[in-house]
Amino acid sequence: MTKKSIFNIFKVSTFVFLLFTLSSSCEKNEGSFIYKVWYLLEVPAKFDANITYYSDKYAATGKLETIHITDTTYSPFQATLSENSGKINVWVASHLQSDRKLPYYIEAQFNDSTKFVTAGNKKYVLMVFANDTSLIDSVQFTPTFNKLTLTGNIPLEF
Repeated sequence: MTKKSIFNIFKVSTFVFLLFTLSSSCEKNEGSFIYKVWYLLEVPAKFDANITYYSDKYAATGKLETIHITDTTYSPFQATLSENSGKINVWVASHLQSDRKLPYYIEAQFNDSTKFVTAGNKKYVLMVFANDTSLIDSVQFTPTFNKLTLTGNIPLEF
C-alpha cells in the first residue's frame, strides 16, 4: 500500500467516525418527564358548581369523579391574571402526570343558584396551564348554566 492510499483510507475512516458520532449524539427533545397540569376556573362571589377533571386520584384509580363546590364549602383563591386586571375569585386544582399521551380534561357546570355578575358584559375564564406558567388552553364565557369542557394534548414543547 502506498502512503496516498493509506491517507485516503484514514480520511474516509475519520469522516465515517465523525458522521456516526454526530448522528448518534443527537437526541429528540422530549421535554420534561413529569408534567404539572393546572386548572383555573373563575367563580363569582356566590357559586354552586360541579367540576370534573383529571386529578391525581384519577391518575391513581382511573376513575373520573365529579366534585361539588359552593361558596360555603370552598373558599376561592384570589388571583390577578394580568397587570390590567383586579383580583378575581378562582378555583384552582392541579395534578402531576408522567405520560404525555394522557390529555388534560376539565368540565365545569354552574348550577342555578350561582349568582354571576352580568354588568358590563363581564366574561369569566377557564384556563389550563402546564408546568406552572405555560397557558395551553382557555375559554372565556358569559354567565350561562351550560357545561364548559376543555380537553386536549399536552404540547411537545412549551
